[in-house]
Order: sequence, then structure tokens, then C-alpha cells
Amino acid sequence: MTVFFATGTLGAGLGALLWRLGGCSAASSLEAGDLHAEVLGVFALIFVGAFCATPIGPIVFERIMLPLLGALLFTVGISGLVPLIGSLTGDALLADACDNSGSEMSPALIFLGIWLLVALFGILYKAILLRPPPSESGSGPGGSLIASLLPGAADDNGLLSSHKRGEDDSRFQILCKAILAPEGTDQSHLTANERALVKVCREDEFERDRVLWGGGLL
Repeated sequence: MTVFFATGTLGAGLGALLWRLGGCSAASSLEAGDLHAEVLGVFALIFVGAFCATPIGPIVFERIMLPLLGALLFTVGISGLVPLIGSLTGDALLADACDNSGSEMSPALIFLGIWLLVALFGILYKAILLRPPPSESGSGPGGSLIASLLPGAADDNGLLSSHKRGEDDSRFQILCKAILAPEGTDQSHLTANERALVKVCREDEFERDRVLWGGGLL
């Protein structure tokens, strides 16, 4: 629903500006009658259909359409608050009466220039905000810590080093088997930290139950 109203408002605003930039004079010269409402409605429908019913909508909505809409609202507001800039006000933008003298062309061009300039800054700012984070493991807040928690990140001396003997066995299952195995069982496939853990669990029944049943490794 947000996309519907945003794109419809943007389309109607563009249609109103084009009407002031020459559409009104063209309609008068063709004796087509008052087509102001029809032009705004057609542009609104075109924008709604193009950006709500096609795959391009989700791609450009946040990066382009929202900055354009924000710039349009800003231009309408600043034109009404600061009349000295000579831009179209909101009432003048949406007015359906034609001025065949051509005096309204300059305010419409000023409105268009402010709109495009503000929209350009908005699009660039949005691109910076939506820029993907760096892919290096050590960059960014907590980058190295997050990388150390990923599978395969620990070294051979770490408790989470990968097991090469069987891909079907998880590290937890291997430790459980080592804890419950008879004394003298080969532990060469375990790291130094894991062998120390196995020794503690064999000597302390409480620690063994905590590791096997209570999630002591997590």
C-alpha cells in the first residue's frame, strides 16, 4: 500500500509539472478541452503500474522513487515558504487554469531544477546508506570475532577445529564417544583442549553429565 500511494503521488506530481511546462498550452492549441485531471490520473496510473506490477519496482523504489518523492514534497514546501525563489507553489502546481502568456514557464523550470537537484542529493545519500558492508573478515565492528565463529575458522589447536575422519560425525558426537570410550582408546584425532575436556569428564561424573546432557559445550 505504501508503494501504491508513493508512486501514485509521484506520478501525479510529475504530470502536474509537465502540464505547467507546456501540456496546458498544447491541450489548448488542440482544442482538446480541459484535460488537467486526466493527465494527472494517467501519469499516476502509469507510475503505479510500472512500479507496483513489474519486477523493476522493488529494485528502484527505495533507492530512487523515495528520494524523488521526498524531493518533490520538499520543493513544494520550500516554494511556499520562500516565495522569493520564484518557484511554483503547491496551489499553482495543481491549478488547472492555463496561462497562455508563457509567464508561468519560468517558475515551472525553477521548480523542476530544485526538484532534480534535491532528488540527486537524496539518491546519492541513499546509495551511501544502502552500500553493502565490506566483505573482509577483519573489517567493521566485531568483524574478526564474527569470522572466528564461522565454520572452519578455528585453527588446529582450537576446540572447534574440523574433524577429518568422517563428515557425518559432528564434533560433539566425537567428543561424546571419546568420553565414554574405555581407558587407553586412541585420542590422536582430538586436539589438546579436547583431550583435556575428555579427561575432566572421565574424572568428574557431574561434569560428564553436564557435557553429555546439559549442553556444556555450548
